[in-house]
Amino acid sequence: MSAPYPDDERGTFVTHTFPCVFDNTIIVAATHPTVSTGSQFEDGWFLSDFYAFNYLLKGSVTDQVWLTAAEPSKLLKKHGPYYHGTASECPKVVLSPEILKSEITPVTVVPPAKMIDRFLDEVSKAAARAKDEHPILLMVFCHGSDDHRLLLDNSNSGKGFSLVRLKSALGNARATLLVTTCYSGGWVVAPDFNSTALAAATSNDVSLSFPVSASHAVDKKTGTISV
Repeated sequence: MSAPYPDDERGTFVTHTFPCVFDNTIIVAATHPTVSTGSQFEDGWFLSDFYAFNYLLKGSVTDQVWLTAAEPSKLLKKHGPYYHGTASECPKVVLSPEILKSEITPVTVVPPAKMIDRFLDEVSKAAARAKDEHPILLMVFCHGSDDHRLLLDNSNSGKGFSLVRLKSALGNARATLLVTTCYSGGWVVAPDFNSTALAAATSNDVSLSFPVSASHAVDKKTGTISV
């Protein structure tokens, strides 16, 4: 059963719990690593997050768009399977040849240089479909800059997009934004996007959302691990 938005404005609050996904939610997700930068020893943890959420949300709603700069079959051929979790706990496989066949929502491969424009275009289309009747869930798995831009163009620091651009793409539609940038520190829910929402940690500190795992030998963060 779908749930309408509340009529009252409750202001901004911080949460560390995944947002509710209703049967009429529209999902738009994107991640930046390419096959070259998507190694488990580099930016592969973004891919692990991306495919973990894709796997969990498969079949939950009909309107889902998943954008990636890396063809998953090529990722697997070059880097092997992707896991999610810490080395000290039981990791979960989130991308493998078997999972790719039927256990995830199909992804759309977009060239890195076109990723930002494509993502914002998909957001605009989602806003048009929503028409104040459908919740929108946006998920962006990429690095962030200290001026709160999302670096969705293969981490190109000169081509990130701001939340002002994202809000413009949404128009009057309301949405929940989930980001995994190092300085996000959790999720902030607000009636209107505010760029300071991405600054829960300072530019000198890593967010507690990504504690260092027990696998210090490979200096991994929680998300992707190598086995």
